[in-house]
Amino acid sequence: GFIQAAEGEHGCVHGSHEACAYLHGDLARFNGVSDCVCARGSVYTAARKCAKGTSTSCHQLLGKHSFFNPEAVGGGRCTCAQGYIEVGGGCVAASDKECGDNYGESTFFDGGNECTCGLGRTYLKGKCLPLSDSVCEVKL
Repeated sequence: GFIQAAEGEHGCVHGSHEACAYLHGDLARFNGVSDCVCARGSVYTAARKCAKGTSTSCHQLLGKHSFFNPEAVGGGRCTCAQGYIEVGGGCVAASDKECGDNYGESTFFDGGNECTCGLGRTYLKGKCLPLSDSVCEVKL
């Protein structure tokens, strides 16, 4: 597989752990297909590097209402604290209105740190959309 070359360079390079480490730091790994990913326990920072996951690194990414969740799928990630949702690269106070404004009508705050789609809707491409044959074909 190939990965995109370093910023400022054009084209692609053969994907490898070494190429990913060069581009994104020692905690970056090649996924074997076409992407560099951060190793378990690390996060992708605004500086386009993989860094050890800590509350400080998460605060730099999402603001003061975030923390590093080592139990998250994939070996850990930055998560918004309870009562906050991630919007536009930061954690904002959550409400049904905030969820609806960002993910579409019939989207509700779950009381924790996520927005959920109402009955008869499904999440697709950043929005909660009404179920239909065309939506289900895309999802499957």
